[in-house]
Amino acid sequence: MRPLQDPSASSADLSAPAEVIHPDGVVPGTDLDEASAPTARRGTRGVVLTILSRYWLALFLVIEVVTFSIMRPDTFMTSANLHAILLLQTVPFTAALALTVPLIVGEFDLTVGIVTTGSAVVIAGLMGAGVSSVLAIVAALLIAMCIGTVTGLLTARFEVNSFIGTLGMATILGGFIDQYTGGLALNRSIAPWLTDLSQQRLGGVPVLTIFVAVLAIAAWIVLEHTVYGRRLAAIGANRRAAGLLGLRVRTLVISTFVLSALLAAVAGVLQVSVEAAANPTSGGFSLVISAITAVFLGATCFRPGHFNVAGTVVGLLFLACGVSGLSLLGLAAWVQNVFTGISLVLALALAAAFRRAAS
Repeated sequence: MRPLQDPSASSADLSAPAEVIHPDGVVPGTDLDEASAPTARRGTRGVVLTILSRYWLALFLVIEVVTFSIMRPDTFMTSANLHAILLLQTVPFTAALALTVPLIVGEFDLTVGIVTTGSAVVIAGLMGAGVSSVLAIVAALLIAMCIGTVTGLLTARFEVNSFIGTLGMATILGGFIDQYTGGLALNRSIAPWLTDLSQQRLGGVPVLTIFVAVLAIAAWIVLEHTVYGRRLAAIGANRRAAGLLGLRVRTLVISTFVLSALLAAVAGVLQVSVEAAANPTSGGFSLVISAITAVFLGATCFRPGHFNVAGTVVGLLFLACGVSGLSLLGLAAWVQNVFTGISLVLALALAAAFRRAAS
């Protein structure tokens, strides 16, 4: 039953607008409403900063591509240059994936570059000795996994600092490679099907690039969407707590080095395909620097403070497009090295900042 209206109420009172109360209890036009405005602005600013912190590298990549496209419209965005970028980055990207795995548990693997080169040398050397290409590739993969097991044991079982231990292993392996090759490229009896792969395209995209993309998707699934990947992340976040929870920390850490070496060996196979030879000077330290830069740049993107596959992809594309653009501008090689170095310093600084913000 509707309540009776007060007959004494004036028409002016009845015509006055009703006071609107918002669900949050704030009345528009009052002091509370004015006080909430800065909070709303701060909230919007926080959202913008969050988006920038997650996607700044992807934004910079777009800006970089647009800039070089404007400065070199006849060369940068051509199919030939894009094909070269995608094909030539198959080896560095696979090496970057290899480096990402142990970094998730907080360990470095500086043997990635030399294992890539060494695997290429093993493949080319065995094929030159008359061994079938398939057996040569399998042998290179198995040898790489043995090397990964040794470096994993040094780090997890004997508690050798991974940076120092893998640096020492890389130096030893580099010595053996120099002794075997004499510093010369091995290009005798390379299987034609292997070199032809680098020339094949599917829908205009290099076949090797498609292979690496599939490899990246597989790595993303394993490292970020499986129990194994979550256990690695737990070790990286707090190794002691992971051990108390019953995780087999040593075994899992060793497995990251084995997987890293296996991926590095795959990069070696790609190197033989792209270069039609095993060049002892095309990997090593320079490859590791490029991989580290891409991985740490990636750790500031999408999931700031966490090494992730998607970020590594964007980081490597950022470096590749930058180096390609600078080269097309006719700048000296040292400028490209400076660009890579600045990118690495920026990546390390941002990674440290995100770690502090998360702690």
